[in-house]
Amino acid sequence: MRSLAIKRDKSFFGAWVKYYCVLNLTKQELLKHVGLQETFTLGFQSQYLKKSSQVFAISSGQSISINIDDNKNTLFVVTFTMSGRIFSNEVTVNTKNPNPSYYIRTKSGILANKLILNEAPRR
Repeated sequence: MRSLAIKRDKSFFGAWVKYYCVLNLTKQELLKHVGLQETFTLGFQSQYLKKSSQVFAISSGQSISINIDDNKNTLFVVTFTMSGRIFSNEVTVNTKNPNPSYYIRTKSGILANKLILNEAPRR
């Protein structure tokens, strides 16, 4: 077993909206579970997002740690907003690093917002 560390940068955009780190599911598999049209509404969260062992909520500025096996693992981040869903890029978790670490950056723009998932530099 390894420990996967994920940190979400603190940002003004979406500070009140949870992001979800999704492990070893495709985007299509996730959408099948939560519904294709799901968007953010106050007080609502999909039961699947709350109970799944492959989906982990992360708040603005928060760090989480997830136990993963030594096999190939995939990871992406999604959030559900009033205007729709926003997905990050999908990454394959580094198998050579015993304790891989990733960070989520929110890039907001005039036309669209992006979630960017990158491997954190080793220290």
